Amino acid sequence: MRKIISFAFIVVCIAGYIGWFHTEAVCDVRDGHWASNGSYCITRSCYNNQECGNWASSIGRCNNLKIGDNISEVYFQLGQPLSINGTTFTWRAYKTEGQLIAEIENDQLKALSCYTQ
Repeated sequence: MRKIISFAFIVVCIAGYIGWFHTEAVCDVRDGHWASNGSYCITRSCYNNQECGNWASSIGRCNNLKIGDNISEVYFQLGQPLSINGTTFTWRAYKTEGQLIAEIENDQLKALSCYTQ
């Protein structure tokens, strides 16, 4: 019995090492975003780890945000901003055009424009 458990543990470790657990389905279970261009999962801890990435089209996640959300939720949904000017944060709306603009004060979302400009 101990050999079976040891073997199963080794198989799980090897599978994790070679990436079998790094799939879009597993990312969904972890409540993450799947970054298809790099085939990796972005989780809610991305703000703390400074690895939220840059999204080609952030507008699709804009409606997931509400006034009062924490800055970490904004970064998780929209990725790293293109620019920050005081309390004004800007993201790319689509791959080649448009911008999303947010006002963030004291790490809380105060205003958000989900309409491209």
